[in-house]
Amino acid sequence: PKTERVRFQIVPEPQQRQLLLRRGEIDFTSGIPLKDLASLREDPNLSVLSIPSREVVWAGFDVTRKPFDDPRVRQAISYAVPYETILNEVTRGEAPQLKSPIPEGTPTSDSSFWNYDTNPDRARELLAEAGFPDGFRTELAVQIGKPEDEQTAVWIQQGLQEAGIQVQINKMPGAAFTERLQNRQHGFFIHNWISINNDPFYHLFWLFSADCCTYGKYQNPQVMELVNKWINEPPDAPGREEASREAQRIIVEDAAWVFLYQPPHTYAMRKNVEGFTYYPAEGFVRYFELEKT
Repeated sequence: PKTERVRFQIVPEPQQRQLLLRRGEIDFTSGIPLKDLASLREDPNLSVLSIPSREVVWAGFDVTRKPFDDPRVRQAISYAVPYETILNEVTRGEAPQLKSPIPEGTPTSDSSFWNYDTNPDRARELLAEAGFPDGFRTELAVQIGKPEDEQTAVWIQQGLQEAGIQVQINKMPGAAFTERLQNRQHGFFIHNWISINNDPFYHLFWLFSADCCTYGKYQNPQVMELVNKWINEPPDAPGREEASREAQRIIVEDAAWVFLYQPPHTYAMRKNVEGFTYYPAEGFVRYFELEKT
């Protein structure tokens, strides 16, 4: 290791972390809110990084619970979400829109099946077809302390209101949110994921096939058959790419998620910190490579 000793300081509040960094009381921090990147970049004493990632952020449904068991309702919600506003106001242009369950940067990612550009009129039509001409009420769960999720929830709430759906935002402490997530008890929620292996079927397995992580209980038999058939085949096996695209088509058509965006991984450090290396598989920091000059 290039540094003999590393001291970790747990500071949950992002603004406090940034203040400590500006004062020189800490040397390095991660998880910078996207809205704060511009002001930090103006500080001549800091190096600020916003690195594209393969992480996905989505709003999930319990597809076994009414009214989310009807794909027309899920499609209606997808049409009601103000994507451009979220990209501009929440991610500040730092994140690409997610249009497929397979993120940009992963082989076979295909956004051509996307057809949910914001359209409140189409959302209302689908709700009426599904038996909800006057909309309905629901609750959207988010974690406290994840500012982008909290902001995104507000814009989703406003977009769905225009389509006739009344959304109450439930801000939950991380432990309580995660417990309900792992027990698959959320009806409507915002979550994120990054697959440590950059393979489309590895990604699809965990989020659409494995019991552990299909948090919205979506398990389409066709998708599961494709995943089980191809997950252990070599990446260049004939037919594997086509199978991945077919799985993406089905998932997007089913509106299994509200596809939101791919957040960058953000870091800020004092100018005298050197040796930072980004590992895209999971975004963890290797502190043995860091040193202060």
